[in-house]
Amino acid sequence: MNDILFGNNNTAVIKRLSKRYFKKNRVRNLAAILAIILTAFLFTSVISLAFSMASSLQLSQQMLKGSKADGDIRYMSEEQYQELISSDFVEQAGCRRFIGHATNSPGHNIEIEYADEIQQELTFCAPTHGDAPQAANEISTSDLALEALGVEVEIGAQVPVEFEVRGQTYHFDMVLSGWWEATNDTSSLMIVSEKFVEE
Repeated sequence: MNDILFGNNNTAVIKRLSKRYFKKNRVRNLAAILAIILTAFLFTSVISLAFSMASSLQLSQQMLKGSKADGDIRYMSEEQYQELISSDFVEQAGCRRFIGHATNSPGHNIEIEYADEIQQELTFCAPTHGDAPQAANEISTSDLALEALGVEVEIGAQVPVEFEVRGQTYHFDMVLSGWWEATNDTSSLMIVSEKFVEE
């Protein structure tokens, strides 16, 4: 009976001693808790910074390359392209069709092409102002390409497009449907609609 009472008193004594110990060393305990919190915060910050730096480096390398894609397969038939996009090892695939190089932009290389929505996203040529071209007479391009053509950077502006295919020169007066800030100062893309390609 005495042992059981002593056991109950022992628990109460331990609780009382613990409270006194924590009250006596309150400053040291708070400093230890603060040190643990700051250490956790420091490790979280360092890890977040490392991931952020890695993704920034990867993005800058992709911008230099001009594409986020891991591969570039050219000269495919429509059947081959459909097989590629339906395969299980390809996460996403964009389609582009080369039209020609602009012949009326001296000093700045402008490549005219059709690109679907995925391809525009992969090659950093999705319009940040306005929309992707839909009508046959619409184009989207970079601000540097517009400057090289002497066109004001404004949605709805008339853009003279001139290119050569198989020895024949073509000239079209197009309407600017969208534009983006150039990531490359040596060359630009000019995107036409699928209707333009069909016509």
